[in-house]
Amino acid sequence: MQLILNLPNFYHQSIQRFKRYGWQLLYKDRRQKRLAQLNLVSRDALEIAQISCALNTDCDLSSPTSLCVRSSLSYEHFFLQSAQRKKNTEHYVTLMAINLKQYSDYATYLKAIRKYSFFERKSKKALKLGFVFAPLHYENYLPDIQAIRESLKWRAAGLPKDPYVLTPDVLQSQPSLSREIKLPHCDIHWEKWFGIFQSQPNYRQGQVITHQKLLAYARIRRAGNTIKYAELIGHFEYLNSGVMALLHLEIMRYFLESPTAPADHGIEYLTYNNLERGADGLFFWKRKALFRPHKIELLGHQLPTDFDPKQYLDLNPDVAHAKIDPAEHYRQIGHLEQRLYKPLITKQ
Repeated sequence: MQLILNLPNFYHQSIQRFKRYGWQLLYKDRRQKRLAQLNLVSRDALEIAQISCALNTDCDLSSPTSLCVRSSLSYEHFFLQSAQRKKNTEHYVTLMAINLKQYSDYATYLKAIRKYSFFERKSKKALKLGFVFAPLHYENYLPDIQAIRESLKWRAAGLPKDPYVLTPDVLQSQPSLSREIKLPHCDIHWEKWFGIFQSQPNYRQGQVITHQKLLAYARIRRAGNTIKYAELIGHFEYLNSGVMALLHLEIMRYFLESPTAPADHGIEYLTYNNLERGADGLFFWKRKALFRPHKIELLGHQLPTDFDPKQYLDLNPDVAHAKIDPAEHYRQIGHLEQRLYKPLITKQ
């Protein structure tokens, strides 16, 4: 009876051990194999990406859940996983990124990608089929987005959880009116959507007539000098039609061909998760798209040497209530708001 009662605890402990050690071993094995495929011996010689995702005084600091704050803190957390700050770094993941500074324009990138991949050929196939690239407002295409996400039961990197935008209730709703794409409120923290469409006269999304069907989409987030693929996904039935190659190439064209919007200035890296995660097929796709592994140098405000996380949360209960890492919050936001991180010492 005692053994039976302890089984749930045993399974829980086993799962925790796997999370702690199993992923480290899996990532270490994948890292070695994938670095070898890129003709790299170790991470020591990798290019360093200088990442800045800090907030500034023009950002929306009104709430811990504002887009500026959420983007900055989530990026900070993600990049800290890749920053080698300890002697034993085997459990760290390795950022996959395209250094946009290496390409003077889109033609330069296209010339480079021709040497290594099939992207241009596949994108031409998609264009011959009449598919077109365009920005989109996600709320106009919720039924198609849901269909794309459900067209394949298993994805190489899994579908991201989103408590703010693509919640289950939102995905199941039907558009009732057409929404226009608006300029972002902040030039360095935003989210943009791009898609590949097929023309279909009188095609309807809920009560909205779009005249086109969404076949694939990219959801891109910016924080500081970096943009990332938060989602890059196509409908299963169209994956062999070149939609993903066309989508990626057109996005590269968009950001490399002398952007005129202030929100597109100062972008230096396009990132797509990391080297260790995802199936071999996804890694193959990234390699052909010229994503390369990078070490991270995270720029921004440094923590004071006497910073105490517990005291910071005690002095700032709204941060504790939002369940935000106190160190990350102070580095990104707290110092801008001149928040106390330790009690003031009054002289007697």
